[in-house]
Amino acid sequence: MLSVERLRKLEPIVRQAVEELFGKARKSQIHPGDMLLLYANGFAIGGKLLLGPGLLGIEYSTQFRFFDTFRKEALAVSQAPGGIDPALREFLVHLEMLAYLKIWEAEFFIRQLYQLAQLAQGKEYAWDFEVPTHNRDGSKQEIIRKDIRDALKVLCPKFAQLITKCYRTQIRNAIAHSQFSISGEVIGFSKYKQGSRDNPLSSLTFDAWGEYIHLTLLLQNECTRCLQIENEKYRNMSGANGIEVRVPSLKAGATILLPDPRPDHPHGWLQKDVLEKIRAQGFPH
Repeated sequence: MLSVERLRKLEPIVRQAVEELFGKARKSQIHPGDMLLLYANGFAIGGKLLLGPGLLGIEYSTQFRFFDTFRKEALAVSQAPGGIDPALREFLVHLEMLAYLKIWEAEFFIRQLYQLAQLAQGKEYAWDFEVPTHNRDGSKQEIIRKDIRDALKVLCPKFAQLITKCYRTQIRNAIAHSQFSISGEVIGFSKYKQGSRDNPLSSLTFDAWGEYIHLTLLLQNECTRCLQIENEKYRNMSGANGIEVRVPSLKAGATILLPDPRPDHPHGWLQKDVLEKIRAQGFPH
């Protein structure tokens, strides 16, 4: 069950790990505008440059509203006087599992972590990267374990350890396929097999499960916070000339991004030519 005390205890650990990753990515980025692409969500379809949330970002914003309400309501219940009824406690664990699954299945979130891992390794921003949706193309758990966690073990050991502590494929699969049972305050995993590499956990107490959900929620929060900090840095640097970002698929090899001045896009970015067209249509400078 979510606990304010536990969140406060784990927050410094998660913050250090996430800041380690962002710091390494910032230092190792090939082009000084690559971290901005991460915030502006640069991606390409058919060689065409696209910026903004896209469908995945819109989906993620919808899920994020769920996470926000869930955290507030779950913490309110946990602090209610008089203790919690066992049936309600079990129900809250189900909600925690839903939140856990939503986060680790969110393509937008996995894409952000993958891009950060790429930049931290001194690799180019992966414009064409797509999270696999079919087994023949790989899997989300392989991206998380191999391309993010394992790739960062040396470069960002705190972050790699954080992923080890909060992500477990067996737990994700058990939740997704309802292959678990709850007895008292113990979660039993139906696919457990002694000596198995894929299903080594026979059970988790509610307290042990709590470590996974608290760390996962904090990871998501800290990534959002650090991205917002990066955005503010770029906005402060942009001035009238904007920020140059590399786009290998473009003939010119680069384009200029400027803060979106429209009130309904307070944190967005636009390509310089797009902004000029908007202003030509009468939008104030």
